[in-house]
Amino acid sequence: MGEAQPDTGQGMSTQIFRDEVVRVSRHTLAPGETTGEHHHEFPYVVVPIFGGDVRVDSSSGKDFVSLVDQVPYARQSGAVHSLTNISLKTIDFVEIEFLPSTD
Repeated sequence: MGEAQPDTGQGMSTQIFRDEVVRVSRHTLAPGETTGEHHHEFPYVVVPIFGGDVRVDSSSGKDFVSLVDQVPYARQSGAVHSLTNISLKTIDFVEIEFLPSTD
């Protein structure tokens, strides 16, 4: 992992697509920036475009994770956490949330 960076503020998040099935957002975190605490209401997949090392803060403590360029991972709904970029480079990833069926 790179040298730890101090928290410098909130990163940039932009919704880039939404329909009745998915919501797709792009997140960019410069070194030290955070997503802020958020709740994942729906199952989701994260696809790192430019990965790096992050600290995940949640009620159960701190975890350290390396996001690997173009290697996706999936999670179930329910997580409440924040992500902080502790790398020396900008991290950029796409998050795809699977919305509930409206049938």
